[in-house]
Amino acid sequence: MILVVGATGLVGEAVCRGLRERGEPVRALVRVDSPKEILLAETGAEIVHGDLKDPASIEAACRGTEVVVTTATSTASRRDGDTMRTVDRDGQLALVRAARDAGARHFVLVSLSPTLPDDCAIVRYKREVERAVRDSGMSWTILQPGAFMEIWFGPLTGWDLPQGKARIVGSGDSRISYVSFQDVAAFTVEAVRNEWMRDRDVPVSAAPVTQNEAVRIFQEALGIEFKVQRVPLAFFRIGGAVLRPFTRRYHSLTRLTVSIGNGDVLDMAEVTAATKIPLTSVRDYATRIARGN
Repeated sequence: MILVVGATGLVGEAVCRGLRERGEPVRALVRVDSPKEILLAETGAEIVHGDLKDPASIEAACRGTEVVVTTATSTASRRDGDTMRTVDRDGQLALVRAARDAGARHFVLVSLSPTLPDDCAIVRYKREVERAVRDSGMSWTILQPGAFMEIWFGPLTGWDLPQGKARIVGSGDSRISYVSFQDVAAFTVEAVRNEWMRDRDVPVSAAPVTQNEAVRIFQEALGIEFKVQRVPLAFFRIGGAVLRPFTRRYHSLTRLTVSIGNGDVLDMAEVTAATKIPLTSVRDYATRIARGN
C-alpha cells in the first residue's frame, strides 16, 4: 500500500492518479470536509481521514503501508491552524516518525529547490524535514523541484496570461529553473519503484530561462503583446522585513520571491540521463496555454 499525504493538493492529486494508472494500491489522506474526496475515490484510491496536525490520525494512516509519499505544504492553505511550523515542519516530522514506526520501507518527500538560501522559515523547515528523512532508517527519495510554472506564471505572482500581463521581479535577466507540477507528479510516481532514485536528492526542472525570455515566449505562443510591470527586488526585501514580525508565511513568500528573482538554476544532466522522463519547457507550457489545455 502507498500512502499519499497532501493528496488533494496540486501535485498530490496528480500523484494519486498517476499511481492508480499504474495499478498501484493507493491510500489517500484527506481531511474530513475535503471537496476532492469524491474525485480521489473515483480513481480507486482508498480514502482515509486525517490531518498532519493530528498525530493519531497520521499513525493510523501509516499502518500497513510499504511506501509513504508526501507532497503536503501549508503555503497556499487558508485553514485555521495551518502554518508553516504546524504543517511543513512539525506535521511532516511526525509523518516521518509514524512511517518509520509503522514499518514503511520507502519515504518520498516533495521538497523545494536545493539552491535556495535558508533565510526564511519555509526553507529552514523543509531542510529540517529532509534531514529527518535521510536519517530515518527507511530508504528515501527527496524531490527538489524548481519554481512551479503554474504558480510563478499565475495570478498569485502578478501574471495574467490570457490578458497579456506579466510581473517581472528584479531585472528579469537571471536564469530560473521552472517546472510544471505535472512533471513533479510524474517524478514522484516514478520514485516509488525506481531503484536509481533510492537514497537520492533528485532535482526536477526544465531548462532554465530568464523572466524576460519567458515574456517573449508567451507573447509568441499567445500572439499578443504583454504589458509588463517591473518590481525591484528591494520592494520584496523591505516588504519581507516589515511582515516578518507578523506572519512567517508572507515573510517566507517574499524571501522566496527575492531568491528566485536572483536566479535559481538546477543541474538536471544526471537525472535526465538516468530517468528519461520528459520535462515540460516554458515554451511547451506556453503552447499548452495557447491551445487552452
